[in-house]
Amino acid sequence: MRCWCVIFSTASSWRLICQGSRFIDVGTGPGLPGIPLAIVCPESHFTLLDSLGKRVRFLRQVQHELKLDNVTPVQSRVEAFPAEPPFDGVDKPRFSHRLMIW
Repeated sequence: MRCWCVIFSTASSWRLICQGSRFIDVGTGPGLPGIPLAIVCPESHFTLLDSLGKRVRFLRQVQHELKLDNVTPVQSRVEAFPAEPPFDGVDKPRFSHRLMIW
């Protein structure tokens, strides 16, 4: 139960930020917080970036099952991913040192 509270807390605080149109969730894993944010912010687009193929396949299945047109799962390392056009927001502070180079 605590895990879902954290997710909904994150989603509700990001609702204020979802004024932008393009966001990227770097190292998304199972799609957190990208998938919940895509649900509460249908007007924004979310790129879910992960280097592992099995995670990206899972995200594509979730995207299909939930009919999320505003989600793009991508298999890539952050260093190799072209950020064109630029994103309005980035999630995953643990990658900030790599994003500065990116």
